[in-house]
Amino acid sequence: MPTDIVELARSISCTHPEALEWLHEAVRGMMPPVFCVEVGSWRGGSAIVLADAVRRAGGGQVLCVDNWSVTDGKDGPHPVPGSVRDDFMRNITAWPEIVWDESGSPDAAASVDRPVDMLWLDGKHTYDALWADLCAWVLKVRRESDGGGVIVGHDYGGEPGVGRAVREFFGGRVLAGPGDIWISTARF
Repeated sequence: MPTDIVELARSISCTHPEALEWLHEAVRGMMPPVFCVEVGSWRGGSAIVLADAVRRAGGGQVLCVDNWSVTDGKDGPHPVPGSVRDDFMRNITAWPEIVWDESGSPDAAASVDRPVDMLWLDGKHTYDALWADLCAWVLKVRRESDGGGVIVGHDYGGEPGVGRAVREFFGGRVLAGPGDIWISTARF
């Protein structure tokens, strides 16, 4: 991944640089046009990594799904400051590959009418929220018979509900990746 993208993403993302590097390489190797969906965009660091990879792959789009309303911290749910959404909008201005949907994950999934090549799940880090995201999005991922898509998420080891939801949903067909990401090995 280019150094300028690494530095930019590192300055605005909570995702480990090794995980961002993995995402970039995975998407960059896909056949264009590449369609990525990111659930949980925060300030846009990983969205920019995905957009750069899409651009280098030959084109496509990154759909960022986030309503920037509530986040789950160690002290429970609390409102996200409006400045986080503003930061996202400012950070993505140089990336026409990025579009966004603020309707919430299930509604956004219902409106997508094309196969997803890369599904990056980094929304609310609770069992119930991740389970709902998986139910909403997994059948949108490109089928194996059509080249197959990739389902990846964040905070596999750091949030107990995330690891449990992933293991239960995929029946153990999951790998721990770099920087606390999980990678589904399930094929649909």
